[in-house]
Amino acid sequence: MAAWAGPTPWRECENSVVPVGQTPVHMAGTVDECTRLDLCYDSLHGLSVGDALGAQFFVPGRSVADLAAGRPPAGVWQWTDDSQMACSVVAELRDHQQIDQDRLAGAFARRCEEPYRGYGPGAVVILHEIRDGRPWQHAARAAFGGQGSCGNGTAMRVAPVGAYHADNPAVAAEQAIRAAEVTHAHPRRHRRRGRRRPRRRRPAAGRTASTG
Repeated sequence: MAAWAGPTPWRECENSVVPVGQTPVHMAGTVDECTRLDLCYDSLHGLSVGDALGAQFFVPGRSVADLAAGRPPAGVWQWTDDSQMACSVVAELRDHQQIDQDRLAGAFARRCEEPYRGYGPGAVVILHEIRDGRPWQHAARAAFGGQGSCGNGTAMRVAPVGAYHADNPAVAAEQAIRAAEVTHAHPRRHRRRGRRRPRRRRPAAGRTASTG
């Protein structure tokens, strides 16, 4: 297997403590903190390996057929901004057990070019503005002519949130939305990241299910 330049996971669950006066959003759950972190780190590993492998196919001459035949690209595989931002999400959960948007926005902005990982131009603008002191709410909403981003970047980093809150889908959805809003302000993007299974409704009179 080719060498992989992925992030080093944190195995420090014994040092994870709940800050005094702060009630974690998962307190009613059934999974202990060490297990939560193990699931979260495993998710980060899978995300970052897939990210690093996928990034190789932006390089000319790489062949999916070779990969399918068991011949992966030669190392070292560099992971991208998706894993970089996922690391910040994991650190937020490790240290604080829940997403604080101001704190997460600051972490995203500080690590934006540490080192450069191929951030898209829209993300670079948003994160540089946050780093320069603009509130993340304003920076995120200003993207794409004031619509906010509806891109897939938040989906690429959200998996550790679901893993950490695997025993509580409702909390996972709420925390995923909080992690998304920092950079992706388009409301449709939030519905997708925090989507719950809809209740099946009967079509209204004169309207078919396909046109409704």
